Amino acid sequence: MPVTIKTTAHGANLTRPPQALDHAKQILDRIDPDRRHGDLIQSSFDADGIPGVLQAENNGFVSLVTTAYGLHRRLRIRPEDLWLAIIN
Repeated sequence: MPVTIKTTAHGANLTRPPQALDHAKQILDRIDPDRRHGDLIQSSFDADGIPGVLQAENNGFVSLVTTAYGLHRRLRIRPEDLWLAIIN
C-alpha cells in the first residue's frame, strides 16, 4: 500500500549550534541538574573537550525527534541511531 506524505511549502528553520561542553561531567549535569553527581573517574572524551555536535538531553532520541518536528528542522536518522536508542 503506497504512503503519501505532504510536506510544508516553507524550508527548514535555521538552528543555533549547541553550547560547547568542556568536560564529560557537564553532560551528566545537563541531563539531570537536580541530582548530585560524584567524581567522574573515566571518560572516552579526550582533553580537547566534547565534540560540538553532542548535546545533552534527557531521553535524547525522543526529544530530538519531537524538537525537530516541532521546529520544522531537518533530521537525518541513521540506522545505528535508531538501534542505539532501542537497546539503551
